[in-house]
Amino acid sequence: MQKNTIKGFFLGLTTAMVLGAATVTVGAASGTFKDVKAGAWYEDAILWAQEKGIVSGYPDGTFKPNSNVTRAELTGVVQNLAEGGYIDADLDRVDQYEAIKIGKTTKEDLIRMFGGYSQGSNYGEYYISSIETTVWFNNDGTVRSKGGFSANYPQVTVENLKKLESGMSYEQVSMILGGKGLTFESKNTNEKTYGWRGTEALNASYAHLVFDKVGDGLSLALDRSNIIYPKTNNE
Repeated sequence: MQKNTIKGFFLGLTTAMVLGAATVTVGAASGTFKDVKAGAWYEDAILWAQEKGIVSGYPDGTFKPNSNVTRAELTGVVQNLAEGGYIDADLDRVDQYEAIKIGKTTKEDLIRMFGGYSQGSNYGEYYISSIETTVWFNNDGTVRSKGGFSANYPQVTVENLKKLESGMSYEQVSMILGGKGLTFESKNTNEKTYGWRGTEALNASYAHLVFDKVGDGLSLALDRSNIIYPKTNNE
């Protein structure tokens, strides 16, 4: 599959992953997009998503099913699915954690962003309860470092992790794993690394995935990635 993904295919595949084998039922009062061809394999998925408020189309009443999905559109669909309770992607906490910039974010910024912080269990560390992470400060009051953080997604399962293939775009991976993942800093400027963790408290599946920068997009490099499957009772 190429970096650019057709919207009709994207929404049809997304709905199949969210609902599994369930039949998509569209209410009689639901609207229609004038450029969605009747009988197209993705028609029911698009109409279901419109009925549920997952997509809204364009002001002229079109959906443009044959145009490419933009990153903004993909993010919007994932967020709407999460807000509707169809997936449980921890998007907001990930964005908040990533908003803490080493050497830039100040104590005042943290108060404004999170309502404050408290003294941690060790000297010099401070705990932000809303995102369950710890920070340390430089003498000038900026953040020196921040503790670990888990972005938990229910779609990070063994089955979905085995669907990943080298060369997949970041957008395709985030669609399969249910969210944007947590960004990790990389010394190599030609790549980016993201992490996804499952929702099980113990033995959760985990993916630490490396993407090569290709043009304006990212291409998954499985040979340099680390995927951990949960242990079974037989291991």
